[in-house]
Amino acid sequence: MNQTNTIQCLNFSNIKDAAFLEENAQLLAVPNKLSFFYLKEDTLENRILLRKLINTSENEHFVVVSANKEVAFLAWKANVLAFMYYQKEVAVGYYEFTNRLKKYPPIKEEVKEKLKISFKGGFELVAIASICFCVGSGNYTYIYLENGTRKCISYPLNVLEKRIKEVPFLTRIGKSFIVNINRIKKVQSQHLVFKGATEIELKLGDIYIKRVKQNLLWY
Repeated sequence: MNQTNTIQCLNFSNIKDAAFLEENAQLLAVPNKLSFFYLKEDTLENRILLRKLINTSENEHFVVVSANKEVAFLAWKANVLAFMYYQKEVAVGYYEFTNRLKKYPPIKEEVKEKLKISFKGGFELVAIASICFCVGSGNYTYIYLENGTRKCISYPLNVLEKRIKEVPFLTRIGKSFIVNINRIKKVQSQHLVFKGATEIELKLGDIYIKRVKQNLLWY
């Protein structure tokens, strides 16, 4: 028996097109909730709106819809499920989207990547997504986690950077810092505030704050 999805269309001015998507997307092989979000253009206001939706909607897949192909880059940057090109007839873009979805279905369960931290007599596995930021200090690196704890590894930040180079949300912002841009809750003066079990702060100089803002540009 086919599973019916929860579908919603956001920011659409054409009610008929929204109704078409809501009706036809009911039986797509996408777990959880699916939202089609229309954006006319890539503006700072639209970036902020999209980011707020993603941050406040757990277990939800987003499809960015637009007649402007430049918005596709924003969809890629935001790491949404897909970009749907909104052509003269919404059905054309929809069927192209569903064909891509059949070839590249969404991963139902995210792979939990872990970082191995060795200590005398054994090692510990730490979920990479739980890292808020890392601070290099000579031949050592301190890793600050979302639960408020700090881990120390006995190799420099450059070595850690090579080990996590395939992780898109961990970003090197200077000689001594790697930050998890997905855990940044706010930028306040010279402080980054990270979300976790408790709020965790990192004080940075102006030049580093500027680099963080550049990495958060699509927000």
